[in-house]
Amino acid sequence: MADNSDKKIPDTNIISLNEEWQIEYWTGLLDCTEPQLRSVIKLVGNKLSEVKKYFS
Repeated sequence: MADNSDKKIPDTNIISLNEEWQIEYWTGLLDCTEPQLRSVIKLVGNKLSEVKKYFS
């Protein structure tokens, strides 16, 4: 079995900002800054579908 522990693929339904690479991934994907993303998550939660709706 291959060891995939070094892959940096986040859960695609939940936004997690626990590590720097996750912050970079989500801010790049959503085209926003870290403070903007953190503010939106405080408002709507960390479910990707809800965050995307907010930015739409």
